[in-house]
Parts: sequence; C-alpha cells; structure tokens
Amino acid sequence: MRAHPTTLLFGLLGALLGGALLGLDAWVETLETDTQALNNAIEVLEVLIYVPGFAVVGMLIADRIRLLRTELHNRRRSEHARRLQVLGRLAASMAHEIRNPLHNMRLILDELRESHPVIGRDPLYPALDDGIRRIDHAVAMVYRMARPAVRTDATCDAGQVVPQVIADQIATGVSAGLIAWDPPTGPMLARCADDDLRMMLGNLLRNACEGRSGGKISITVAHSSETIVVTVCNPGELGPMFRLGDDEPIGQSTKTGGLGAGLLIVSELATAYNGSLSVVQDGALVRAQLMLPIATAAA
Repeated sequence: MRAHPTTLLFGLLGALLGGALLGLDAWVETLETDTQALNNAIEVLEVLIYVPGFAVVGMLIADRIRLLRTELHNRRRSEHARRLQVLGRLAASMAHEIRNPLHNMRLILDELRESHPVIGRDPLYPALDDGIRRIDHAVAMVYRMARPAVRTDATCDAGQVVPQVIADQIATGVSAGLIAWDPPTGPMLARCADDDLRMMLGNLLRNACEGRSGGKISITVAHSSETIVVTVCNPGELGPMFRLGDDEPIGQSTKTGGLGAGLLIVSELATAYNGSLSVVQDGALVRAQLMLPIATAAA
C-alpha cells in the first residue's frame, strides 16, 4: 500500500524539524558561555515535541496495521462470497439435472404401485419412497436458495399455512396426536410468499419432530403491531447446529438423515423478508420462533 504524497511531505517536515532541534541542542552545548537556561528551554521543547511525536507515530503504526488487517479481512470475505456465488450456480445446475429424472422416478414408482399392488406391500417400498421424498426436498431447498430475490410484496395467512405443514408431516408418518395446534381466531397475514413460509415452517416442524424426546409438539401463531410470530416448541435438548455468524464457518451437521441445513435455510429466507429466526433452549423445551413483518391486507 503506497503512502499519500501529503503524508510523505508532512513526514519529511517532521524529520527536518527534529533534526534541526537536535542540531540546535548540539550547537548550544558547544558554547563556552553559561547556557544553562537555554539548555533547559531546549530540553523542555524536546520533551514537548518528542513525547507527543512518539505517541502519534505509535498510533499511526497501529492504525496502519489495523487498516491492513481490515483490508485483508474484506478481501477474504469478498473471495468467500464469490466462491459461494459460484457454488450456488453450480448447485442450481446440478439440482436442475436431478429434478427431471427424479420426477420420472416418482411417476414410474406410482405407476408400478397402481399396476402391481404387490410392490406397494413390499417391506422395501417405504424406504425407497422415503429416499425419493428426501431427495426431492433437498432439491427444492437448493432451488429456493439459488433464487436471489424474494417477493417482498407477497402476502400469506400464517394461520392457513400451518395446517398445511402439519398435514405434510402427518403424510410422512408423524402421528397427528403428537402435534398440538391452536388455530388463531382471525387472519394472521405476513409479508411472505406462501410457498416460502410453507418451506420455512416445514423445516422447523420437521426438526421438532426429529428432535422430540417425549411429549407433544406445540405450534402457536401470534402477532404484534408489526410482526407475525410462529412458535414451534418440542421437548428435548438443543443439539449442535449451524453457526450463522458472518465470520464463523458453517458447522458440520450431526443429523443422520437429510441435509441438516433446515435452520440455515429458514434463517436466510426470514432475513430476506426482513424477519428473523430464533432457536433457544427454554428449560426442557426447544423453542423456535419465526418472526415476519405483518401485512395489513392481502397483496
């Protein structure tokens, strides 16, 4: 990093001033007359110049080191963002290549089950069906994260989306009696696209079902003057999760099935809609709160 010409000029003037002061001090000491008062004055002047001068030099050096470190940090973050962008494009392309044959496999499997009912009764069929469902869910998440923009003018009713998400979980084999849902008395309109809210709540409820340790999962929807809050609680302990800080790497998921990226995707989508996600340990419960801006009317 090159120094600015003005900085070099002031540095040169400071060096000349210091050299002139030292030369004056040496010249006064060579005089044979009584120059004690003059010596004392020069020494006081040296103290007044050198002490603040060294302090300024130290501050400038420290500030220069800080600027260099900041520049290096910003450069690394920029490079990291560029790599993530390229990786996102690659992932979207791979997801596109996977989706078409995956849908064909689903159609073929459903057709075989209709034409040959014995296939649907085979013990291996549920595992095959679950594997295709997980791949389809992973591809859908990759597609959603690859889209850079969100429909911030979209409006959906969270009170209507929650039952759909519960039905999706029941369809995968979760008992309806494990999920306690108290419908709100009126509309709960949030500034969010319906499919995005469904994906976010689906990930939260899926994590709650997998992390449940006895007891029921409760889902509530409330609102304040500016926010719609969907709360999902499950008995259990908050295990290792993704670290979402700007300077922290994404941690390795410990999930045995699926991507393990549900919370990360929910957090990214909520932020895109000017909302937020909070997942905390509240006593014996894991409490996940999804907060989205409120909408006063349907878009």
